[in-house]
Amino acid sequence: MSIEDTLKSSIFLGEVASVQNYGAFIKIPGNRNQGLVHRSQVSKVAVDDVTEVLQRGERVWCKVIKITDDNKIALSMKVVDQGNGQDLDPNGVLIHQEELKRKSNS
Repeated sequence: MSIEDTLKSSIFLGEVASVQNYGAFIKIPGNRNQGLVHRSQVSKVAVDDVTEVLQRGERVWCKVIKITDDNKIALSMKVVDQGNGQDLDPNGVLIHQEELKRKSNS
């Protein structure tokens, strides 16, 4: 079973391993890989510097939104209720719209 089969669209409570201004690396429970929450996926409100929002060791709810061919894992916090872990985008509509918008801007 591949990482993608195991994790795609899953939601988990992870621990912030490190924080950069562009995003945060999150420890995924039961997996040796870490995922990246890009600053555009931290909150529905624009975040310029993730170090001002997240701290190492903090526990956050994340959803796996993409796994690349080289097993890099993209995560989102903004599509998960940070209070209870509920999926706020169960059909992937918001993520799909963002991808289309990003592609049209490039």
